[in-house]
Amino acid sequence: MKKFNFFGLLATLVIFPTLAAAISNFSSQSGTLRIPDVSVDGEIHVYNVELQLDFATESFELKRFTAHQPVKVQLGVPFNLFVGQSAILDDLEIQFLAIQEDSRCPTDVDCFWAGNVVVVLQVKGVEVLLNTNSDVGPTLVKLDKYNLELEKVSPEPISTQAISEYEITLLLK
Repeated sequence: MKKFNFFGLLATLVIFPTLAAAISNFSSQSGTLRIPDVSVDGEIHVYNVELQLDFATESFELKRFTAHQPVKVQLGVPFNLFVGQSAILDDLEIQFLAIQEDSRCPTDVDCFWAGNVVVVLQVKGVEVLLNTNSDVGPTLVKLDKYNLELEKVSPEPISTQAISEYEITLLLK
């Protein structure tokens, strides 16, 4: 197995290449390196880093990361996630991957249909789709002994503005 230049890797991941950096526990599977967090001088800067390693060229591609810290969840208490962010309850991890569709009516427009948002989550390595409109698709999914419900997607759309960062509210019961 070829070795990668991890100092170069850290310089790419972290904005401060001259400071001492540390990678906490990491795992690698099928050429994918997953790192829970990267810290510089004891301060965590990025979470849930995923790299695709190319052993032939000794290079890597940054697939995803988040600057948001994972959320510790309590049953029955709503919690918010940004894209890329994870929530953790015991051994259950829920990650907000993306918005697949947002057809909601902008707040400054009169529409005949409220629309729908399709949220893509990853739970136990499986993609889960939840909707804001129960007429279109599920707003709740059963996860072993829990129910996970999509309560809200923010911000509300405005016809003259693009949404730059989505935030969802979920409830685990």
